[in-house]
Amino acid sequence: MDIQVLIPLKALATSKQRLSPAVSAPSRRRLMLHMLGCTAEAARGSGVGPVALATSDPQAHELAATLGVDVVSDGALAWNDGLLHALRSIQPLPAAVLYLSGDLPLVTAADIVGFVGAAPAPGVAIARARDGGTNALLVRPALALVPMFGQQPSATAHMHQAADRGIAARVLDIPGLALDVDTIDDLRAVRLVRGRPR
Repeated sequence: MDIQVLIPLKALATSKQRLSPAVSAPSRRRLMLHMLGCTAEAARGSGVGPVALATSDPQAHELAATLGVDVVSDGALAWNDGLLHALRSIQPLPAAVLYLSGDLPLVTAADIVGFVGAAPAPGVAIARARDGGTNALLVRPALALVPMFGQQPSATAHMHQAADRGIAARVLDIPGLALDVDTIDDLRAVRLVRGRPR
């Protein structure tokens, strides 16, 4: 096993709270499922390695079967602790891990292949979100860096941690990996991009 892709998924019932009250709870759930499907399809299509949801959602196994991916328990832990729990439960430990946000409606397999190909080896690659966060984090060796999602701006936090540990790191701005959906403005941006002639 080379690169294990882990897509974190918290409770679907409470997904995308920052879109309320403009978007109803059922619509937020449908949106999250749609984006998760886009992300999983791109991850599988990239062929970089096995893909799994890191989650404790009660519908995870049924959902994963639909998406054609595996499930690894996050131990019902908070975001970053849950990702490390999921990673450490995989035996043998993969050589590298790609943490990939599940709310990337525009991501393509080519985006992921390009991101992985640009990563230092060994080292860390960080796909920067529009708000300075991190939407993809490749770590090789897999336990060389502790994920710091949610610590804004997490792209900078990941870079600083890599520097402190003496690990090569690279920040990448890839459009399909930059646009996640947390706010109404993000939704508008997705619609604008999709509406452009190709």
